Amino acid sequence: MSVKAFGIALKLTFAGHNQFSHPSTYVFMILTTVCILTQMNYFNKALAHFPTNIVNPLYYVTFTTFTLCAS
Repeated sequence: MSVKAFGIALKLTFAGHNQFSHPSTYVFMILTTVCILTQMNYFNKALAHFPTNIVNPLYYVTFTTFTLCAS
């Protein structure tokens, strides 16, 4: 959800309504960064222990499911 909120904030900023004057934009940016770093960390750990043909489909299905639920 933070990714969607940060994306909307960027969209509004590019449309001429600066959203970086609101503290919530920075909170969403930090949450998005933390989520991406955490996701990549666990993805790399999974690849270290399991073969790619198992990790990639599970990652794809999980990511797609959560993306659809969030939108």
